[in-house]
Formats: sequence, structure tokens, C-alpha cells
Amino acid sequence: MNCVAVGSSPRFKVYEVDFGFGRPERVRSGSNNKFDGMVYLYSGRDGDGSIDVELTLQPEAMERLEKDEEFLSPVIMAK
Repeated sequence: MNCVAVGSSPRFKVYEVDFGFGRPERVRSGSNNKFDGMVYLYSGRDGDGSIDVELTLQPEAMERLEKDEEFLSPVIMAK
């Protein structure tokens, strides 16, 4: 199957939820709706239009992505 699905909503202020431990460091969707190509987008923890991305891929696809210099170039430039 060649499919990409995107979930989440900017209406949910996920980093404003406090269960008594302070502001979350990370937000993850849990184990529901996990399949190859599922993407969750959250408003970033730092605000200012940032976006946190959670991506579900098969191990082989993830390995190829981790070796893709063009894909990783924004990460490398940020360091």
C-alpha cells in the first residue's frame, strides 16, 4: 500500500496539558493508528510556528531515510 495519512490538529494545545509534572518535553500519539506512512503533526513546543512531526515507517524505510543526506541537510545545518 502506498499511502500517507496525517493526523492531529492545531486546536489541541498538547504542550499546555499538565498532569502535575510540569509542561511536557515531548508529545507522542501512543500505539493507536500506527501503520507505515502515518504522520502526526503537532504545534511545536517552542511555538513561533514550529511543528513537531511524528512519523511511522517500516524499519527498512527508516534506515534509508536516516542515510539520505538531502533529507537530513536541514538537521545538519541547524547543529
